[in-house]
Amino acid sequence: MKRFKLIILIFLLPLMRAFSSDTLDVDIHGNIWAKFTQRLDSNLTPKSGFDIYRGFFIVNSKFKENWSGNLIADYKTTTPKLNSIDSQNGGSTAGLFRAYIQGTSILSKNDTVRFGLQPNHFLGELYKRFGTRWIAKMNVEEEGFLASHQAGVSYQYSGKKIKVGYQIHNSAATHSKNTSNGFGNALTVNYMLTEKVGLIFNDEFSTTVRQNVASLGLYLDSECLKVLITATNRKIKGLDGESGYGLKIKTKLSNKIGFFTRVLGGNNEYKTNLGSKYVVTLGPTYSIAKKLNTALVYEKRKALGTAKDEDTLSLAFAGNF
Repeated sequence: MKRFKLIILIFLLPLMRAFSSDTLDVDIHGNIWAKFTQRLDSNLTPKSGFDIYRGFFIVNSKFKENWSGNLIADYKTTTPKLNSIDSQNGGSTAGLFRAYIQGTSILSKNDTVRFGLQPNHFLGELYKRFGTRWIAKMNVEEEGFLASHQAGVSYQYSGKKIKVGYQIHNSAATHSKNTSNGFGNALTVNYMLTEKVGLIFNDEFSTTVRQNVASLGLYLDSECLKVLITATNRKIKGLDGESGYGLKIKTKLSNKIGFFTRVLGGNNEYKTNLGSKYVVTLGPTYSIAKKLNTALVYEKRKALGTAKDEDTLSLAFAGNF
C-alpha cells in the first residue's frame, strides 16, 4: 500500500510541474486532532491514555487558472476510534493521505476532474458540511464501507440544485481499513430539496470481490442546527448483507458553545463488525479560539453477548495552524 502511494506521488509531482506557470500559488497549513480518554469502568485496562488522533500537513497549490493540486501527509495512532486508548500499547503511522491534481471548467463551467489519491464524493461532501470528523466518524466510514481516500480518477458536475459525481478507484491499494473495496467505481448524486435540506446517494461497486455498497443520506445544513441521517447496505457475493444506520446532530448554542450527538446501529452482521449492539456518542463542544476547538465526549458502546459495555469520557482537541 505504501509503495502504491509513493508511485502516485512520484507521478503527480512532475505532472504538476508540467502544468505550472511562473506564478505558482502555494498555501501550507496543518491540522492536529488530539484526545485524552478515560475509561469509566475501573476494571478495564488501560484506564486512560493520550493520543495524537490525526495530524495533517497540507499543501495546496494553484498552478494554472483552473488547475490546482492538493497534498496531505498524515500522522495517526494505530487506533482509529475516538474511544479507543489502547494505542499506548501500540505505535503510530505516517503516510500519504491525499495527493491529487484538480481541474475545473473542463467540459463545462461547473465541473471538476481529479487525478490521484482523493476522497470519496459522498464522504467529502458530508464532512465538508458538518466539520465533525475530528469528533467521530459516520457509520459508512466507521466500518470501512467507504474509503476516506482512494486512488483513481473522478468527475463531478455541479448544477443549481444537483451534483453528480463518478469515480473509478482502487481503494484496496490505498486504504487499509477494508481492503475488500478493491478496484471499482462509484456514482454519487447530491440533490438539494430546499436551500438547507439535501438528499445524497452513493453506489459503489467493487469488481475485485463483487461487492456493492449503497449509501443514502438525508441532511439539514443550517447555521445553528445540522442533522444527518444515513443508511448503508453492503452486499458481498455469497455473504449475508450488512446494513447500518447513523445519526449525527450538531447544534450551535452560541458563537462558542455547541453540542454533538452520534448514534450508530444496524443488523446483526453490522453489529458483529462494529463489536457493539449500538454506539452513542455525545457531548458539548467549545471554540477556544478561531482555529482551536475542543469537545468533552461521552461514548457508550453496548456490548454483544456477555461482554462488558465500554463507557469512556474523552477530551478532544482540533487545532489548525
